[in-house]
Amino acid sequence: MIQLLDRSIIGIKNWKDLAEHLGYDLQFIQWLDRPQHIPSPTEKLLMEWENDVNESSEDALAILQQKLCEIGRADIADKIRVRKETTV
Repeated sequence: MIQLLDRSIIGIKNWKDLAEHLGYDLQFIQWLDRPQHIPSPTEKLLMEWENDVNESSEDALAILQQKLCEIGRADIADKIRVRKETTV
């Protein structure tokens, strides 16, 4: 999932679109894009979002799936569903 969202391919939504749909502003998105000790902006985004979200793990995953679908990345949302089903 992280590798798929980290890619910048014209016409395909990536981590920046997900960050926007999760409610983060441009300044935060630009901060995520700066090289730091965690090279993946998607990983940094998900770590920050995990700290910010006040939902149960299942509800948080459902929200993430919904947001991924909203940006047209059902391919990634489906991977979350499959992984969730195999771990239950």
